[in-house]
Amino acid sequence: MPGPRYPRETPSCGPSWARNAGARSAADYGEVLPDGDYIWGVEVSLANLRPGDIVQFRDYSCTVTTVTRTDSATSTDERVQERLHHTAIVERVGSDGAVTVLEQNSPPGSPVVRTQLFFKSGRTESDGRTTTVTVNGTLWFYTPQPRS
Repeated sequence: MPGPRYPRETPSCGPSWARNAGARSAADYGEVLPDGDYIWGVEVSLANLRPGDIVQFRDYSCTVTTVTRTDSATSTDERVQERLHHTAIVERVGSDGAVTVLEQNSPPGSPVVRTQLFFKSGRTESDGRTTTVTVNGTLWFYTPQPRS
């Protein structure tokens, strides 16, 4: 069962990254708890997501299945990504639904990396290739706010 929805500064973004960037940190929005779903600013929709916005994940999983058919064979590739309790910064929003984020601690202990994720389920077909994206879990999107 997920914890209550509370603001928090998480290890995945470091304890002072927002403050050092001149933005309010999650702690500015209320009590900090170890298993909370944190508030990072003004909530926005996926359709309005922009570079610099913050993504808060709860029990997120994304499966991307690609089936390629040729005259002689059919191959299937499946990739699964999970973020059970995590925070990331949006770097780029692609027109194909892919969102590039900057994150660390996924897997635990890893440095900051650039990762492409999907936040919406869907299916595309082109030239003998069918790609199905299945997204589960809860996602919140926030636009950071300046410090007062």
